[in-house]
Amino acid sequence: MGKMKRTLTFFACVGAMQVQAQSWCPPGARWTHDYSDSLTGYYGVSRIIYEGDMTFQGQQVQRLRVSRVLAPSGTTNFSVFYEYGPWLTRHEDGVVYSWSNDEQEFDTLMWFNAAPGQFWSWPSIGDHPTARITVLDTTSIEMEGHVLRQLVVETGHSEGLPPDTLRERIGFSMLYLKPDTWFITDPPSTGLLCYNDDQLMFAGPGVTDCGYTLGVADQQLEAVTVMPNPGTDHFTVTLPPGAHAVDVYDITGRSIQYTAVMADIPVDASAWLPGTYLLRLPELGRSFRWVKQ
Repeated sequence: MGKMKRTLTFFACVGAMQVQAQSWCPPGARWTHDYSDSLTGYYGVSRIIYEGDMTFQGQQVQRLRVSRVLAPSGTTNFSVFYEYGPWLTRHEDGVVYSWSNDEQEFDTLMWFNAAPGQFWSWPSIGDHPTARITVLDTTSIEMEGHVLRQLVVETGHSEGLPPDTLRERIGFSMLYLKPDTWFITDPPSTGLLCYNDDQLMFAGPGVTDCGYTLGVADQQLEAVTVMPNPGTDHFTVTLPPGAHAVDVYDITGRSIQYTAVMADIPVDASAWLPGTYLLRLPELGRSFRWVKQ
């Protein structure tokens, strides 16, 4: 194995649950994440496509292509396209490593064999501090005849995000797959829309279109905004017609349930303490960060 920087913390129970699965990058693997960046005012999808294996520094690694298809908020003009240089990963014994251009080494990205109480650290991004991912619970799920390991993890993010679900092959439910995206857009910025490979397909709750058409009628990618942001005692969510459930989490991870938020009707936040809140719309597969001043 290569160097595991910020070493994985091993406890007495090294033997984690073993299941039959290709843990990382089977043929045809691709991920589609919803993308939202309030700073630049663009939204759309971020995609990662596994292009095949190659040899890098004497090791077999996976070459992945990263791209984004974006439109200005409030429009359906998906005319902005970015494609980034290849992203290299490698995996061994249930651990996925990500190549860091900054530090010129592989660092731990995901640890599928981890047991409750074990943890690892995110790869650092430039001067941004790293955060710890701690396993709260482990189980397995079956998808289309394939048994996959599933971990409930505390992400340790500075914004106090609620626990996330990390699945073998599929990755995190909320967090982006590629580490640098965690820092340059709104965390966790909605999360995973779809994953598929040559043997199985996974879609997030309420997702019926994986964002490949980017059509006007694509409800999953319809412009959803939260204004004003930052705000004081209220905010308004621009939504498709009808009532929508909005889950609100404060910085401690405490959940406040709103079950019938209507489009363009202000949400009363006067009783909330100043700080950062995560707004999640489960049926649309969207989430946003709102700051109360």
